[in-house]
Amino acid sequence: MEDRWNTINDLRNAVEELQLKGLTNSSGTVLFGGSFGANLALAVGSQLNDSVALTLASAPPIDLSSDNFGNGITNYFSLSPEFESPPPEHQVILAAYSDDQIVPEEEVRLWYEFITSEGGNAQFLEFSDLPHRWRGRDDPRGVAVERELLNRIYRELLPTSDCGFINSE
Repeated sequence: MEDRWNTINDLRNAVEELQLKGLTNSSGTVLFGGSFGANLALAVGSQLNDSVALTLASAPPIDLSSDNFGNGITNYFSLSPEFESPPPEHQVILAAYSDDQIVPEEEVRLWYEFITSEGGNAQFLEFSDLPHRWRGRDDPRGVAVERELLNRIYRELLPTSDCGFINSE
């Protein structure tokens, strides 16, 4: 369990350090993770919701050794305070993949339902014909999905942030 908490502390410290150095600010900070990294991003986003503008969680699993969905991420990471849905001003994008045999679309949809039922601001995106391990592959479909996810972040943050993205189109 200690390693899991250290991972959360490492990511929290990285966010805080980048902001202290002026490399980003709360309106320009995005947490982006896939699979277990998506759970990590959601956990840290819930802890630093005032310091993070958006969390993009790509195929976050829900079965984290708990029979209570809301407590699963809290128990797995030993969170204190407990995991809560981020407030409405903290945006969450949840991405699911139709050919994902590890984290089915239904599990990602449960995250969406949980966050929105708690008053959170979440979007559910579904992409077809991609397996769970598409990230980092030189596959045109994966490249297209990454581009769409980055464009979505760009569109969501730019109107309200001075995050410094450069539109290359």
